[in-house]
Amino acid sequence: MKTCRNLVDVASGDLSESALIEIDVSIYPRPAALKAAYWITDRCHVRLVTTPEGKLFAEICTKDGRSDATPIEIRKDFENALVDFTLRERIASETREIHEALIKRAFVESMPKVI
Repeated sequence: MKTCRNLVDVASGDLSESALIEIDVSIYPRPAALKAAYWITDRCHVRLVTTPEGKLFAEICTKDGRSDATPIEIRKDFENALVDFTLRERIASETREIHEALIKRAFVESMPKVI
């Protein structure tokens, strides 16, 4: 049975059962990291840890019987999800005013006209 190990053990030892990923929060915002972690929870256990120095790490290990992927493949999938959710966050931020205007207009147009 595979189990996630202590972050210190993983960082200094064998990574055959889990992947340890340092997340650069200057590139990938924390909300994107949380979404990427959630996205992979169907097949992996994920633990996000912030060190006293402010570094963010994700420890990921597969759930028994849910994935034949290697830790390297899981790491790549997680990193792709980080890019995906980071871009989604940026696009949502950049288009927030347009989105809000469209929603307001839709509500105004759906209101019954008072005579």
